[in-house]
Amino acid sequence: MKRFRTLLPVLALLLLMPLLGMLGGCEDGSFESDAYKALVVAGASYDATMSALADAHGKQLISDGQWSTAKDVARVYYGLFHTARIGLAEYVRLPPEKRSASAREKVQSTLAAMTLRLAELLSYARSIGVGVQAMTTEKE
Repeated sequence: MKRFRTLLPVLALLLLMPLLGMLGGCEDGSFESDAYKALVVAGASYDATMSALADAHGKQLISDGQWSTAKDVARVYYGLFHTARIGLAEYVRLPPEKRSASAREKVQSTLAAMTLRLAELLSYARSIGVGVQAMTTEKE
């Protein structure tokens, strides 16, 4: 069975770095930028992982049951991703003086939950022998 090189530790670190930066007392601009970056990295990681899983399923390297389990985990992540995306968009739309700490914390907690679910998906893929090909991202 052909295995791709798994990038779980690197992806987890990339996802957690922006979130860790947001937990401190950072300015709104930095918070927004870090949150958007976390969403971009999470989206790319999800796409690469689901692509690798779908490819493995298509080649019958994983069973229908394993594919179904992966999709169940992915659905939870996907819901959290969009909840975080919408929450961040609503937060950014507010005038700066109306942006509350609780609204910011809600976005942060959703991003943290999303990251944990993505790590769960990556870990599951790895446990069934499916790795993720190397990804490239654009530099700013």
